[in-house]
Amino acid sequence: MKLIPIGPSIVMMVGPSGAGKSTLIEKRFNSREVISLDALRVEFTGDVRRQDRNDEVLDEVYRRVEAKTAIGQRVVIDATHLRDKDRRRSYELGQMLDIPVTYLVVNRSVESKLQTAGWRKEIFSQKRGCGLIEWHEQTFQANEAKILLGDSQKGINVIDTRVDEFEVIQELSRENLSEDLQSRGFNHVRVIADIHGNLDSFKKAIDVSDDTFLLFLGDLLDYDVRGIEIVERTYKLVQRGRAISIRGNHEKKIANWVIRERGEGFEGNISHGNDFTVNVVKAMTPARRAAWEAKFLSLVNLSPDWIALGRFLFVHAAAHHSIWGDTLFRADRNSKREAMALYGETTGNTVNGFPERLYNWVDDIPARHTAVVGHAVLSTDAPLIKENDKGGKAIFLDTGSSKVIDGVQGYLSWMNLTLTKGNVLFNEFGRD
Repeated sequence: MKLIPIGPSIVMMVGPSGAGKSTLIEKRFNSREVISLDALRVEFTGDVRRQDRNDEVLDEVYRRVEAKTAIGQRVVIDATHLRDKDRRRSYELGQMLDIPVTYLVVNRSVESKLQTAGWRKEIFSQKRGCGLIEWHEQTFQANEAKILLGDSQKGINVIDTRVDEFEVIQELSRENLSEDLQSRGFNHVRVIADIHGNLDSFKKAIDVSDDTFLLFLGDLLDYDVRGIEIVERTYKLVQRGRAISIRGNHEKKIANWVIRERGEGFEGNISHGNDFTVNVVKAMTPARRAAWEAKFLSLVNLSPDWIALGRFLFVHAAAHHSIWGDTLFRADRNSKREAMALYGETTGNTVNGFPERLYNWVDDIPARHTAVVGHAVLSTDAPLIKENDKGGKAIFLDTGSSKVIDGVQGYLSWMNLTLTKGNVLFNEFGRD
């Protein structure tokens, strides 16, 4: 089974006019992922039949591809890609952006295409002495061998829909995550607290059965140079639909550093924990740095600020009362909700170099519901549980991975859940 990952990537439809590309797209992809050459031809010229402005239309296609992938989206280019120069322009853009490229090859018999050709029958080429359907079929056959070899380009994923089985990894439902996960064959969920570069424990935490989905609470990196590799491994898991990572304050800070380093320069404070990541990235070769930064920013773009699973709410630092039942992906920038989700409540003072925290938000957790957070290390012995007067609970899962708290070495903690029809059950805590 071949896979088309989620996240920033380019899916190039390849096939003659009338082959069934648009029909396949409608069945397998979300409409917002699609950039259609025919639709843009109508937008530019008012007539889908006009072939004389294809170069200008393609310029707009590639502008939109770059804009959409930059914010973490997968893009499907609905065009024939029969000409070498058209495929080259698309895959070279993917190579420049350092994102996956897939050729999704589609075709069917000329006879079946002519039966549903519609407006395509009206286009006849005097130069070639045949109609559009026949002309495209000839062009496809002349280039088919090169197409199926991915034009001999490294890293191009070729899927020939006539013979290959393939799966398109879809984004997770935020409205009913439990049902969505079960429909994909997941019966268990492992929730993993702040890793902070602890690669050895990370490897043990993700060593799970195929029916276990991984949910990371953020802060994958910093405090250990191996956070670089953890980001790459987590991104691969997310791309393949096996995990999701919530945005933590360390992801936000390093993302700001990466973005501003490319422009006017970072003006924030790089802490002792951030140094482990920043110094390694700065020491990379330009090509290696560009590749890692692209993956990291893509992962951040795919990371929500909170996510609900049954009566459990997962958020990095603190559950603001307004996010219960809210399926919003990202809090407004610099809002109270973003500050709570990424940093928690603080008094504005510091204790032992760390912000002094408040936990009034625990009182707002609804009855029989549980908020699971990381961020603050309240115990290096075991995850700590706070309960309010209504019966709502908060689980503080972070036990100090890669940190020394009051002279005590912390460790990585996780919790295991089981998905049942209409319910999510807590099983046990784990640690390394």
